[in-house]
Amino acid sequence: MTIMQPLPGIRIRRLRLAGVSRNYEVDFTHDQRVRDLSVVAGAFSSGKTAVLEFIAYGPRWEAPSTTS
Repeated sequence: MTIMQPLPGIRIRRLRLAGVSRNYEVDFTHDQRVRDLSVVAGAFSSGKTAVLEFIAYGPRWEAPSTTS
């Protein structure tokens, strides 16, 4: 069995967001370890883009761009 070394950089363990109409909680761990790969999937309008925008927002400290 090949054991992969962790990738350098920021590793997100858990993301909790409190919204006006909905709250989000995403756990990126398995057996107390951060996963090497996570997939954000769900039904239409379930908050996938919001989760990804908040992840991108954190390190940059600027509001995510909105498209119209």
